[in-house]
Parts: sequence; C-alpha cells; structure tokens
Amino acid sequence: MAAAGTIVLAKSNPMVEPDCLNHQFTTLGGGQLFETNLCITPVPFTIHSNEVHILLTDFDEIVGASVGFDHDHRGPLSINGSFQLGYSVHLNMPDMMLHIGQDTSLSLLLRSGCLKMTPFLLTKQQVTQLIPPNHLKRKKSG
Repeated sequence: MAAAGTIVLAKSNPMVEPDCLNHQFTTLGGGQLFETNLCITPVPFTIHSNEVHILLTDFDEIVGASVGFDHDHRGPLSINGSFQLGYSVHLNMPDMMLHIGQDTSLSLLLRSGCLKMTPFLLTKQQVTQLIPPNHLKRKKSG
C-alpha cells in the first residue's frame, strides 16, 4: 500500500481486491477557494487498470458555467445551477494498479502521467445518488 500523501504504481496483482469505485476528496481548512493541492482523500484506495473510478471534490461553489466557441460555431453554452466538481479516472497503463495513500492531494493525481482524468459537474441530487452519506461515514471510520 501507499504511504500517506503518496501514490505507488505497481504491477497488477489479482490478490488485491477491488475498492469502492467512488471516492470523496475534502478540502483542508474548509477553504472557500478550490485548490487541488489542499483537496485530499481521507481514505486510501487502489485503482486497477480495468476500472473507472469517480473522484468527487467538496467544491460545490460552482453556480454556473459558460463555454465560448469561436466565430465558426454557435454562441456560448451556458449552464445554470449549483454543481459539484468531480473527475472520472482510469489508468493509462494495462496490467497495472495504482495505490493512493490516505491524505494524498488531488493535485498529485492530476499531475500523474499514468492517469486519465476527465472533469465533470454533478448536481447535489446526482452526488447523493452516486455516494450515499452513510457510505462516506462508514469509509471514514473503517
């Protein structure tokens, strides 16, 4: 397993059981601004090469977003509402696994060359469906 705040890439081992595929990352100090180096995982987990994991941040101050297009495309796309930032994650390398230690920052994972991370936005209702509150409490205590 990985030490706190670190990641370890290793050859896939069928004896290592799969983890839950959804993980919550929390911001240290409950900061109002989202900083990936202060957003950490409270529990360790492992990503196998054949899995897609969902990383959810506690950054929920996204109240709207707009995406602009150049002059050859239609006008900007606008999204209104309250959203939470998440990432879909999988390993780029076959037959490998990545151990993520407790207190590892989201920044470290984003900079890792062995992961493909795709950001997305979820509503509060979607987050509740993805990771029920009792699951988070159980993972933190156990």
